[in-house]
Amino acid sequence: MSRSKKSRKKGTKKPASSKADRNQSPKTSGGWSWGLFAVIVACAALYVQVHSFQLLKWDDNKLISQNAWVQAESLGDVFRVWSPQPALQGKVLEYFPLRDTAYAVIHWIWGLNPRPYHLFNLLLYLLNILLVYRLSFHLLRSREGAWFASLLFGLHPIHVEAVVWASAVKEQLMALFVLLSCEAFLRFWKRPSVAWGLLTVLAGLAASLSKHVGVIAPLLWSLFVFFDPNTKSKSKGSWSVQRLWPIAAGLVASLGIGILSLQIGKTNLAIHSLTKSATTTFPSWVLQPVVQMENLGRLLFPWGLMPVYDPPAVKTLASASYLLAVAGCLLLLVGFVWAWKKNHRLPLFALGWFLVGMAPFVAVQVSTQLTADRYLFLPSFAFCLLVAMGLLWLESKKAWVGRVLTVGVGVTFVVLAVPYIAMWNSTGTFWSQFVQRAPLNKHALSGAASYQLEKGNFAKAIEYNTRYLKHYPMEPTRAADLGVAYMQSRQINKGKAVLQNALKKFPTHPQLLYATGFVFAMGGNPKQASVYFADAVKQQPGMHKAKIGLAQTYLQTRRVRQAYNLLNAMVNQPLPSSIRAQAMGLLQQIRKHTGWK
Repeated sequence: MSRSKKSRKKGTKKPASSKADRNQSPKTSGGWSWGLFAVIVACAALYVQVHSFQLLKWDDNKLISQNAWVQAESLGDVFRVWSPQPALQGKVLEYFPLRDTAYAVIHWIWGLNPRPYHLFNLLLYLLNILLVYRLSFHLLRSREGAWFASLLFGLHPIHVEAVVWASAVKEQLMALFVLLSCEAFLRFWKRPSVAWGLLTVLAGLAASLSKHVGVIAPLLWSLFVFFDPNTKSKSKGSWSVQRLWPIAAGLVASLGIGILSLQIGKTNLAIHSLTKSATTTFPSWVLQPVVQMENLGRLLFPWGLMPVYDPPAVKTLASASYLLAVAGCLLLLVGFVWAWKKNHRLPLFALGWFLVGMAPFVAVQVSTQLTADRYLFLPSFAFCLLVAMGLLWLESKKAWVGRVLTVGVGVTFVVLAVPYIAMWNSTGTFWSQFVQRAPLNKHALSGAASYQLEKGNFAKAIEYNTRYLKHYPMEPTRAADLGVAYMQSRQINKGKAVLQNALKKFPTHPQLLYATGFVFAMGGNPKQASVYFADAVKQQPGMHKAKIGLAQTYLQTRRVRQAYNLLNAMVNQPLPSSIRAQAMGLLQQIRKHTGWK
């Protein structure tokens, strides 16, 4: 044996890697594992029943089944959803082109079959769980910790709304692209390259185009720079332009999307008269401690969940609920100040993720005075991360404790989620169970009343509308529906009285004007009905049902040319399928009797 070989043989031995080190190897643990496979299978099994769910008459009708803008019949119709002009003109309520592209492609291939819409949402959810696993592994450097976090995220009942509701595709798409952008940013930060930087910025832009809340993506990337315990942010060159340009580019793109969203919001407020109803004597921002404590409470104890929550009923700032909420916020603040001083960066990262994720929704809660579980979809990652960190600590004390607790929590989540998932099966089941869960919830009573009126169950419609107006008297839409329900049930005097009283308070409200026109049309006075229908259209040009009513009264009063012109203008613009069918039916009648083309 030569001298060189002997020297190499006697050289320093490579230290053997421990079992823990091997378990924490990014190559073996950050990718696929049987634990992650089990999580995916469990979540898919929990939600697979959505393949038989229907599209609900709660935003699904407005966004999908009655939204001609996304009902593509050709490839050209798919691309038209990228034009912001309809949204800027108030013809479309939202400008979320990636979400609308998904809807348009599904409609182009499968039409209004509900199954593809629900299965697409489920697929997005499973992909989000995969990304949660990868980011959790990066932050916790533990395969078991990533498994804990992804299992909690996948089975948490608070995510039911975002998975089973077809209208919540925007939440899933936005979260998917935000998480993808974080994954790309981590790769860029580890080894800067133009390709990973561009992928980071493009994924962040896609998140913003799925839902405007995605503008927070660059701020979430910044958290990895400041608070990620596994990112070396203090090394030489960390703050160079070469390392930070994706964040700067992302912020510029987010600013542009934010300005566009604000402009669309102002247009819709002006055209559709979208205003909030005051339900408390205090400004909404004062009540945010209570709202955020309620959000955290639902993450910790997810029972009694419902699609929408009314604002907290705080009568005085000295009430126990308000003081406890403020104390809870202060306690959290003290805990994270302690973590800052002790340089425990992971809790600080989780706090930052939750605050940044909830920041846009605080603005929504202030303006609309409502909150929903879907708002917590992306911020809940911070909660799952902290719980997984605690379970890992228990696992280090006793090898089986963390796993047993995780499985126990997962089973509890499944037990709580199963009945809530079943609630979203159909429109009738949804509204009946929503009212049972929250008998005085504004949105439950309003939606259930409208659904019962549409189905012809006038007694239930009267019951729900009366209960609503008893607790929330200043609501003209409910008064309009109550008047119509009375008229349909042949209680004509009660119906007229309700509508007349409401019109004294809200003389220009379009729903009230339409309902009054409907009452006169039923009472055999089409001339007077046409006046109210015309006023309703004047106040809200996009109220197609009022236009149909106006055309019918024109025909009844022998104003055929006016009816023809109105209907001809309607069919030459995007319309819900049911409205288009009515308009075309009336046009065909006119053409048959007049010979007009």
